[in-house]
Amino acid sequence: MAGATRRGFTLIELLIVLAIVGVVIAIILPVLGGARNTAKRAATLALLNDLSNGSQQFVLDERRTPGYFNAFDMGAQSNSTRGFMAMENVLLDLSGGITTDAADDTKGIYAVGPKVQGTVNVNVNLIAAPASNFSGTNTRAKGYFVPDKANFVLQDTKAKKATNVDGHLKIPDLVDSFGTPILAWQQDDVPAGPTTPFAAIMSTKTLNGGGARFYWASNAGFLNAAPGKMGKNQKGTSSDPLAGKSMVGGGNPAANLIASMTGILGHPSFPDPATSGNTLAPGSARGGLIFHAAGTDGYFVGSTDKGGKVAMGRGGQIKYTSPDDAMIDFDDLMTAVGN
Repeated sequence: MAGATRRGFTLIELLIVLAIVGVVIAIILPVLGGARNTAKRAATLALLNDLSNGSQQFVLDERRTPGYFNAFDMGAQSNSTRGFMAMENVLLDLSGGITTDAADDTKGIYAVGPKVQGTVNVNVNLIAAPASNFSGTNTRAKGYFVPDKANFVLQDTKAKKATNVDGHLKIPDLVDSFGTPILAWQQDDVPAGPTTPFAAIMSTKTLNGGGARFYWASNAGFLNAAPGKMGKNQKGTSSDPLAGKSMVGGGNPAANLIASMTGILGHPSFPDPATSGNTLAPGSARGGLIFHAAGTDGYFVGSTDKGGKVAMGRGGQIKYTSPDDAMIDFDDLMTAVGN
């Protein structure tokens, strides 16, 4: 009709539409984020299972758990600053890389290990390489675990990997689907008994033998740093041990680290029959080799998880429990191999 005017949106109507769109977005984004995190956790668990399967095949073939250096050497005091990671040690057996060629930075060959003496040369270009790429000088390339190259990421600064050995920064590390490196906990083959500590900060020799089942120093490189894509600081400070928000991060008192390692690495179904009540201790580990992913938040057994808040209420120590699993209230993921 001639002279008719075209009606548009009023300001109020436009604001209402924008408000509705905002509400819808606020509802959808957390759902999408949750779905992505669920998918990443599933992918991480699949990666851990592949690791476990490859390790189990290695055990069947070699009659030992994988790891070029033994657990006692990996727990040496020197490794608390050298930062050679237990997972890197395990992957030397599972994914290859060791070479008889001389160390040469220009060729990607570095001398690595937990101690100054007894290092081994590793060609980083041969780690998890296809069998067709193995050279005659690559002496331990058996391909038990060959993940996608995207799962190997350099932690190439001392902020990401606490180490005083530059060559250790050149070794690519296995990361989970969130981009955080995966830890390995290797059990020492010390005689188990009532006088054998379940966990210790580092390995030591005494007149009576010494040793423990697990050593914190074997993972110090990441637990004293902020590794991975998220860059979550695992290490606290002397004034605030949990500033890094990891219950096993550096900076925590030794007693707390030992208690928390015992809580997460002890098998919940097998308590030591000689202990009870508040002194309950594990009679067995979760496995001879335990793979540990930090999970959604990027912290290894984080103090802000439900389990971490409970632990903070008892002085910052994760307590070993049975038959309940101390890990059930953390978002971390674990798989284990062997006894």
